[in-house]
Amino acid sequence: MIILGELDQNILPTLELIRQELISKVSDHGKTTHEYENDQRQEIKTAISDIKYGKIYDTICSTYPNQHVETVDPMNELYISVIGGPGSDRVFETPHLDGPFWFLFGCTVLRCVFAIHGNQSIVTEFPSENVSVALKAGQFVAFDYNRDVHYIRQESGEICNGDRIVLKLHYIIVPKNTPKIWIALCKLMNSKYNDFMRFLFLRSQRVHERVDAKMLASFINFFTLFYMHCFLLMVKLRKAL
Repeated sequence: MIILGELDQNILPTLELIRQELISKVSDHGKTTHEYENDQRQEIKTAISDIKYGKIYDTICSTYPNQHVETVDPMNELYISVIGGPGSDRVFETPHLDGPFWFLFGCTVLRCVFAIHGNQSIVTEFPSENVSVALKAGQFVAFDYNRDVHYIRQESGEICNGDRIVLKLHYIIVPKNTPKIWIALCKLMNSKYNDFMRFLFLRSQRVHERVDAKMLASFINFFTLFYMHCFLLMVKLRKAL
C-alpha cells in the first residue's frame, strides 16, 4: 500500500531551516548525502519531531486502524538524492527493495519520504502499484520498507531545480497487544540492517579513490537485486498456491 499526502503550507519556514542546515554540511553534491536524525542539533531534532508526529503520523494511524504504530527513530535521516551517482548509488535507479525482512510475521515497517526540497525531475516509481510521484516541498509518500519494489528515475523534459532533499521517517505497524519484545526485535533488525547498508553504500561511493569500492558497489547492487527477485518469486508462489 502506497500512502500519499501533503502538509500545510505553514510548514515551509521549518523546511527551509532544515534545508539550510543540511546544505551547510554537504561537501560533494555529486553523491548522495545521509545525516541521521539523532546526530542533529536540538533545534533541528525538534523540527523533525514536529513533522514525524504530526499529519504524517495521523495519516498512517488512520490507514492502519486498530493497529499499534511506533516510530523507528534510529533509521530516520536527512537525505540528498542524486541521479547518476557513483558506486552503489546506481542501485536506486533500478527496481529494488530497501529492506530484506519481508518474512517477518505481523510486522510492517513503513519508510516515509517527506520532501524538504522537491525536485520535479526526480520521480519515484512503484511499478507493482502503478504509482509515480515527484515530490514537492511538504509532500510525502510512505511505503513498505521490506515489501514495496520501487526506484527513482529522471523525468525527461523536466528542468532540474536543485538537489532533492528529503526526510526519511520510519514507522513500525504491528497488531495491538503484540509483545514488546517482538516489537523491539523487529525494530532492532531493521535499524541495524539500515545502519550496515548505509555504511556499505557510503564506502562504495569512493570508486575513484579505492579499488575495493568498485567491487563493493557491484556486490551491493547484485545482492539488492537478488533478494528482490527472491521476494517476487515468493509472491508468485503464494498466489499460485
